Amino acid sequence: MAPRIGSSRDERNSAPYDLQGFREASHLAILTGLGVRPRAYDPMAGLLDLRQVQAHFWNLRNAIARAVDGMPDHAQFLREHVAAA
Repeated sequence: MAPRIGSSRDERNSAPYDLQGFREASHLAILTGLGVRPRAYDPMAGLLDLRQVQAHFWNLRNAIARAVDGMPDHAQFLREHVAAA
């Protein structure tokens, strides 16, 4: 993991060269959680269309909200699964 942390700090982007079973988003989440931040702006970020990025995350938020709405609350889940165990 140390080489990955070093390259994430030294490079302007955090795209993994070797996913080692993780998706890129997982690597980003792990490194962010460890406090690893890039030292410089990645010029590739300037190529993104902000409206498309916002639309993507709005759609993702809505998909997660729909999935959560279809799930039982915690008490109901425990009643259904703990009693069955």
